[in-house]
Amino acid sequence: MELENFLASPLERAVDFMEDNEFDYQLKQIKPPAHYDLSLIHI
Repeated sequence: MELENFLASPLERAVDFMEDNEFDYQLKQIKPPAHYDLSLIHI
């Protein structure tokens, strides 16, 4: 049981970390970087 708790805790932190990164990625997709906007203007 102790081994399962030891493995579960880092796993939960890893999942939280990935979820946070996915959220940041979605924010970046909603607001594209400035150079992306400039490339659209030139097209």
